Amino acid sequence: RAPEPLDDFLGALDLADDAPTADAEMLRRESIRRARERVDSTLAKIHERYALALRLRLLEERSRQACAETLGVTPETFDVLFHRATRAFAKAWRYP
Repeated sequence: RAPEPLDDFLGALDLADDAPTADAEMLRRESIRRARERVDSTLAKIHERYALALRLRLLEERSRQACAETLGVTPETFDVLFHRATRAFAKAWRYP
């Protein structure tokens, strides 16, 4: 389950894909654009290392091992770093 603060972000992306109108598509694209801006803004508010860990694992979809190697840590240390990063992100997301 996604962390509670991300529910509104995920909800913004959960628009009907089968909407046939140009207006619906425009609204969908605008919602995605706003969500991306908010994610980028939130990442900018947290520690750089945390933001990098989240970008690597979630946005670039790298493996745990690859993330750990990029950050120069063990996979176990990456797990701790990733956990802290998600908490920092959630706090920054909740209190913009």
